[in-house]
Amino acid sequence: MTKQGMTVLVPTKEDEERFPFCYKGAVKEGIARNEAGENFGGQHGEDCQAGISKSDPQLLAQWENEDWSKRKQDASCDMVLLTSYLVNASHSQLWMAMQLWYVRPHVVNRKLFMAKDLFCARVGCRPDIASVAACSSTANFMGRTVEEVRNHLELCGIEVLDTCELDFSVDCCNMYVTARLLLPRKSDKSSPVVELSFIISFICEDMSDGELVFAVVPVDPQYRRFYVAFPYGLRARDSVLEVSASKKDHGSASAEWLTDHMVPRLLKWAENVPAGKQQVLTASSLGLVSEQRYHEMYHHLKEKYGKELVQKWTEVTDPHRYVYEDIAIAAYLFVIWEQERQMKENPDLRQSFVDLGCGNGLLVFLLSSEGYPGVGVDVRKRRIWDTYPPCTKLEVRAITPSADCTFPRTDWIIGNHSDELTPWIPVIAARSSPQCRFFLLPCCLFDFDGSRYRRESSNNSRYSEYLQYVSHIAHVCGYAPKMDRLRISSTKRKCIVGFERNCGPSMIKELDLAIQEFINSRCGRIHHGAEGGHEEWANFTPRVAKEPVRNCTQIGKSLVQEIISLVCNILLSTCNLITVKSKVHEERLWNAGGCVCLKDLASQLPSEKLGALKNECGGLQTLLKNHRFLLEVNKGTVKLRVPLPKSELRNINWASWKVRPCWFHHNHPDGCPLSPNDCPRVFSFLPSFLPSFLPSFLPPSLPPSLPPTSTKYPHV
Repeated sequence: MTKQGMTVLVPTKEDEERFPFCYKGAVKEGIARNEAGENFGGQHGEDCQAGISKSDPQLLAQWENEDWSKRKQDASCDMVLLTSYLVNASHSQLWMAMQLWYVRPHVVNRKLFMAKDLFCARVGCRPDIASVAACSSTANFMGRTVEEVRNHLELCGIEVLDTCELDFSVDCCNMYVTARLLLPRKSDKSSPVVELSFIISFICEDMSDGELVFAVVPVDPQYRRFYVAFPYGLRARDSVLEVSASKKDHGSASAEWLTDHMVPRLLKWAENVPAGKQQVLTASSLGLVSEQRYHEMYHHLKEKYGKELVQKWTEVTDPHRYVYEDIAIAAYLFVIWEQERQMKENPDLRQSFVDLGCGNGLLVFLLSSEGYPGVGVDVRKRRIWDTYPPCTKLEVRAITPSADCTFPRTDWIIGNHSDELTPWIPVIAARSSPQCRFFLLPCCLFDFDGSRYRRESSNNSRYSEYLQYVSHIAHVCGYAPKMDRLRISSTKRKCIVGFERNCGPSMIKELDLAIQEFINSRCGRIHHGAEGGHEEWANFTPRVAKEPVRNCTQIGKSLVQEIISLVCNILLSTCNLITVKSKVHEERLWNAGGCVCLKDLASQLPSEKLGALKNECGGLQTLLKNHRFLLEVNKGTVKLRVPLPKSELRNINWASWKVRPCWFHHNHPDGCPLSPNDCPRVFSFLPSFLPSFLPSFLPPSLPPSLPPTSTKYPHV
């Protein structure tokens, strides 16, 4: 592609408003079109010359003097091998891992928010993707029709056969060219870019070859890069992964990131793909909303509310996790509701909502602050409620599914980690009004009566089966539910959205009876449905207003002392001598004890002691983790924690450090391995609540290399 036969198309004001980041400097970079009037970047083919005449003459001269052939020549340098890896996986497993990198690059590149598909076509020959990218502009792809993008690629010398959906599962050799929009995670510091890709696949019985080549369209260099700026390629040949790039880029920071960060993740994926599995990977998140609009909305809410909410957080939970997770959920709902208003051609009427089991009320605050009328209901008040403005309406009351618990004037029922109310959300929405919709994000698995959901098959996980169960409830209620995956940090990120029901007014009564019959089949109790006035729909037990503390902190201190003493006896029964520095900085041996599996440890403890921990969350493991200064619990094993000196401890405010006695100094047979000045705890006193024991299990004589211990162990 050269400058000959090309002119500049000045973007319209409407284009600049829709895609400001694309048109910044668009006239300078140039939007390709030919002199015959074929338009590859705007609507006004016949006004091309008029657009040029109105532009800056100096800018036009700069465009005409730009040597496009040199730009193409610089970009079309051959890529050479950067590195290669022999993979402990088959070729099909390696190709699956490469598919995963293409479909979900944000999993590895944490600076990338997502990749949005813009164009895909089959091509007849291998193109020079690097040259095409270098001679293109972001505006050649953003906001353009498929035909316009195709014409631009053909002008660049690519033989386009037909436009299609990208398919990795074909049984013959295919070559594709795709264009994707890469959206940065921090939109205030980086600008979206267009990435061109060339994909060639040999998916047949021997799976002999497969290759991916990537090149980014140039953008304004003032923005921070969040992508690999130079062209690079990945090739799976048999069980060897080859990474290639231009020779001049081999020593760059991006090349090091490819070899040190991205490729190891890809190899790990390849080794973990089940052998013989041929599933095709597809984008699995944000399938019901516009990805770009969600990205814009999320960053708008993050900048507007995120930092202030984190600073004013009054709950004991992690503010960074809960604040930004609820911001992501709110952004998703906003885009869903925007799309719904556009479909109904009523853009000004904001949807109303009720959030059942609203918890900290943060989602209600975000929705209300953006002008959506609604209320949040929960069984108990949270401290953070008092910090919200008056527009955030929150109520304290228990929700018992009955005829009194309907919301006929509400558009949406929200269940965000609603626990016991989760299976009831579709029912409450269906019985509120025929037009009521619902959004449900299941977390804990409960059934209609408030008991834990019991899985019926072992073919799927409990969580997957529960999602199918809740979707079936929605079908019974007359909805056509759709499932989507949110972009949040929680592992329970799949949501179920119930849009308008497919039932007429004459079917409401019949459908209501079917709903009640299904509830009765699950609860084992027959009710008369919603026609019974204030009668409850099931034998449902709501959550109590004040939940008991079950983290092993309310157990009797004497029982805790006995269990910890027994555990330490078991660990120290194994002689594991390590070298430590004594109080006068002389090396000596110190028994660090053994490492015991939690299961084996529990089998050696008296059953009556463990019985007291039965109702505690986590049981014995939680009790031991509460004593992290003494014990280290990791991956199902327990061992003594070797104390660290003060100089090696990080992120500790010593001004507020609570002075506590050193357990090792008062109880360990060899004392504390640290000196009094180095130990973060004190040696001088032993409060009565600390566990104390005499290790009668120790052998009558110590190894010759072990120095005598203090006189507090006379039997040793």
